[in-house]
Amino acid sequence: GNTYLAHTMGAGKTVVMAAIAMEYRRLGLAKKPIIVIPKQTLSDYAKFAQYYPTARVLIGTKESTDGDKRKQFMARIATGDWDAIIVTRDAMVRMPAGAEAWKEFIEEQIAELRAAASDEELAEVDNKKAKGGRRLSDLARKIETLEQRLAEIQKTIDEKKDRGLAWEDLGVDMLLVDESHGYRKLTLATNIRDVAGIPTGTGSQRGNDLFIKARAIHKNTPGRNIVFSSGTPLVNSVAELYWLQKFLQPDALRLAGVDNFDAWASTFGNIGTKYEAD
Repeated sequence: GNTYLAHTMGAGKTVVMAAIAMEYRRLGLAKKPIIVIPKQTLSDYAKFAQYYPTARVLIGTKESTDGDKRKQFMARIATGDWDAIIVTRDAMVRMPAGAEAWKEFIEEQIAELRAAASDEELAEVDNKKAKGGRRLSDLARKIETLEQRLAEIQKTIDEKKDRGLAWEDLGVDMLLVDESHGYRKLTLATNIRDVAGIPTGTGSQRGNDLFIKARAIHKNTPGRNIVFSSGTPLVNSVAELYWLQKFLQPDALRLAGVDNFDAWASTFGNIGTKYEAD
């Protein structure tokens, strides 16, 4: 199943990630695993060749996916028989998911935000009161931002712009993410107000991008073929645990009825008031 390696630094996560990818290949559970890593840990993956000297490994960096090189690199992924593909975070973002996948994701985000918003906040967006100088509330601002993004994507789809290969065309069927805490920020739909540790904003581009790509794998292999690894499982917000489960356990959250943050927080969290050292 989907796995989270919350192992301390020096415990051997790099070797474990390589072994998981190769064992999934050997057992026929995955045909094309991709490992996403921070640029500074690229040298650590020399261990891959040390433990699996005959493995066919394709490595992608920001430089190898720059400009026209991106199309060539993505074509090599799509047409090659690779034991593993290792890419940096920058290279991963440069391999775009399809417009339809982005549209589906943003539509779901908007629906979740609208479900969490009050009637007054929805009126702010629908009536565009912000044009009169009124400051939009946090939730209303999120909805407006995403609706503008959705309109841009719909325009791209309507104009049928050819962007070449998309993530869904590459044949990648397994995702392994090293230092996964770097993807901890997604859009949060909540009506919990004035509580420290509840993030605002519409998430990070890197986080949303990875979430869409993980969803594509989840659709083909529900509940497995996604592995996260980090020595820092929690950085600064309890919401990060919720996002982690959204990546690795979306069906479990849905079956338990806690797939929205407010239901999850009321089940597993407790809001308290305490003094904090300045």
